[in-house]
Amino acid sequence: MKINIGTLVGSNEALKELASAKLPAATAMRVALVIKDTRAPMEAFETAYNQLLTQVGKEREDAPGRYDIVDRERYATESQELLAQEVDVPLDEKISNLGSAELKPATVLALDWLIKV
Repeated sequence: MKINIGTLVGSNEALKELASAKLPAATAMRVALVIKDTRAPMEAFETAYNQLLTQVGKEREDAPGRYDIVDRERYATESQELLAQEVDVPLDEKISNLGSAELKPATVLALDWLIKV
């Protein structure tokens, strides 16, 4: 399955919640494999995004690690290009067996690419 980085970024916290839920063994393994296979693309995105920030922004003196964007046009264009990048996730079909896992509705919505409701 192909998924864009923007979707992964938007579902990062939900993936963490799903990873800590009590799931049937086979489902837990599938979730773990998805998380493992999306870790490298997420790290690559974070590296590229941080480089972009240093190129188009000015680091704030009052908040190290935070940036004020100077070149807004370049930031908008290049950040959208980063978020649109697609990665392969080894998922033949959506996960449907969540057992008795209790998830927040927001988590299920964020993971609609992964969970079959």
